[in-house]
Amino acid sequence: MVSSQNKDGKKTAFSAKVENAILNFIRERALQAMPLDLTKEDSVILEQFSSRINTLFPATKMEIAKIVNLHESTTSDFLEKLRRSKKVKSRLFMWFNKKIRFYIPYDMSWPRYLEWTCKNCENWNRFNRSCTFYQDLAMKGFTVDEQRYVKQIKPKLTACKWRIPRTKNPIKTFHSIQEFAEEIYDSNMWWKENDMNNNYLHSPQVPLSAYRCYFCKKPIPQFGWGVLPLIGSSLTSCYYCGSFYKLFFDQTEEKYYVKASKEKFREYSRNYRLFTGGEDPVRGYSSVNYGLSLYDFNDEVDLHDEIYAFTSFNLFAYYNQLKYLVVRKEEYYDVLQAKLAAHYSDMNIILAKEQPVSAKPTKQQIGATRLLQKTGVLSTNYAIELLWNRLAVLNEISDLANKRKLLLAREITTELITKIQQMKKNKQILTSNIWNTIDGQAANYMWAVIKEIMEKQGFEMPNRSRSRHLENDPFKPWSFFQSYSNGNTVINGSFRMISDLYLEKCIEQGFPWKGLEGICHRNTHGGEIGLKLDNEEGPKLGTLSQTLRMIVDERIKPEMIFSERLRKRIPVFYVKEQSQAYVEMEDNCQKIGELKIRSVIYGKEQETTISKAMDYNIASMNKLLEDIAWKDDTVITLEGKKYAPWAIAAENKWAALTRKQLTIISSSLSEIIKDAGEYFAPFRLRFGSSLEEFDFKF
Repeated sequence: MVSSQNKDGKKTAFSAKVENAILNFIRERALQAMPLDLTKEDSVILEQFSSRINTLFPATKMEIAKIVNLHESTTSDFLEKLRRSKKVKSRLFMWFNKKIRFYIPYDMSWPRYLEWTCKNCENWNRFNRSCTFYQDLAMKGFTVDEQRYVKQIKPKLTACKWRIPRTKNPIKTFHSIQEFAEEIYDSNMWWKENDMNNNYLHSPQVPLSAYRCYFCKKPIPQFGWGVLPLIGSSLTSCYYCGSFYKLFFDQTEEKYYVKASKEKFREYSRNYRLFTGGEDPVRGYSSVNYGLSLYDFNDEVDLHDEIYAFTSFNLFAYYNQLKYLVVRKEEYYDVLQAKLAAHYSDMNIILAKEQPVSAKPTKQQIGATRLLQKTGVLSTNYAIELLWNRLAVLNEISDLANKRKLLLAREITTELITKIQQMKKNKQILTSNIWNTIDGQAANYMWAVIKEIMEKQGFEMPNRSRSRHLENDPFKPWSFFQSYSNGNTVINGSFRMISDLYLEKCIEQGFPWKGLEGICHRNTHGGEIGLKLDNEEGPKLGTLSQTLRMIVDERIKPEMIFSERLRKRIPVFYVKEQSQAYVEMEDNCQKIGELKIRSVIYGKEQETTISKAMDYNIASMNKLLEDIAWKDDTVITLEGKKYAPWAIAAENKWAALTRKQLTIISSSLSEIIKDAGEYFAPFRLRFGSSLEEFDFKF
């Protein structure tokens, strides 16, 4: 029989062994998790600290329990004992959707990066919530922190040791070429002859002063001695720090300005080299060819003088450095082709796509749409139809989709339709906030179905709401349908092409697509294009089934979509004009326009095409707004003046109405809407038969 003294001795020895194992592991992990001393040379860091060049964090209870092969509750007892004896210390940190506790030796300091979050890091991509650093590495085959690569990174996630502090106010705007040139011009720095020969096709006869990067103060060879043409319609990036420069033209003020974006490519490159053992990352996009956008042109003036007029008198602009000119009108294109043929045959003249111009809305149209919005008499009708249209899409792609996800999306959408129908029955106004929530739910479930179909074909398809168009990103390359994933680029292409068709039809009928507030999309883009978005939603949804079949049939493949790394090294995907992908998408859009559907025309559901349904929808909306303005004989007295209801809305006098007056206006408008039912209804999208008869069989 073993004495109690021997038992106690064995227990003490076991405890000491476990405690030592725990302490050794905690210290080892704490050392590996410490940030690198970046003041040393890369080679020294690689040699002395190779075990620390990874993505490890301090030890957690779960990891410690596995090392010592004990239950987590038992491990907790040991850790608490070590904490009380001041051998270890611990803290809670944000870790994805929960908090996690890290442990380090008591005599060590917490790594500084743990005090920060991913939102404070240059590598955090806020658009699809990913880490550009880990994405970059994973695409090259390097093993990274899998959780941070696969999962979405929320802003409050604890930062890692590769954190690069985010720059505050990274965009600098120069309001004139002169201001920009004076800021970056350095008369004390002269290009050496070899530098000029290496960097320019046409070297100047005399040494010239250089231009420095606004942010890092290093010389930028691309700027040379003529800043304007070497920014032009292209992107220029600093070789040293990666900062971007782009020239813009303010059509209102009729002058150029420059936007500069601060990047931290130097810090990024160093981290990349350390992680990979010496490899260099791909640089951010910088144009190889440079050109100008001509917003105005006088063909009576010599071409050299014309360009000179666009520049500051203190700058030079040499044509022999320009590779293209972008013009906005065909007559400019013809004149420039003739002028350049003799002496500048290598210069391309690009005829930019004319931006469509909306008809100016009348005061009556503005008042009528605002009246519909304020009273909410059509909001539930629009919302219900838009949700039914989503169901129609789900039914049309049922043979391509995951059955479980499809049924769930259908069930949720049907419940939401029922919810809005009940609101309509109770005469509740569907507010913009309620609609955004409801439609957002339906959209999420529909896109989850589409996402899986596209990912099976090799396309990346992150959250659609965070991967939209990039028209407002000033640093995109010359390209089409930009987004933050190749899957969304294809969707953007289909949506943009059908939207362009809708705008053409609005222009043909003289109907304003800009300047009218929406019924459901009320405050989107300031309400300026809200009605356009309401009426486009159905046709856009109508493109999805054909677009997905184009992808499944492999008429368009992931490798057909190009990408560049722009601001913050975020990959931006796009389609090149006249590439195979562009041609396929254009052909697909033409087929979509002629796609047979069932829609409401003259108050009845009948067979037509998407193109003809759009024509009718625009014409009937135009007539509805006319009827609201001219058929309502209701007169409301406000501040001693008499107003028609549309005029009250147009002049923003809604707040001055009494409850009784509001009731009178809503009642009269409802009667007009009821009579208009013979010719007007929100856009309806049905494939083959009435959606109420769909069975969703598999």
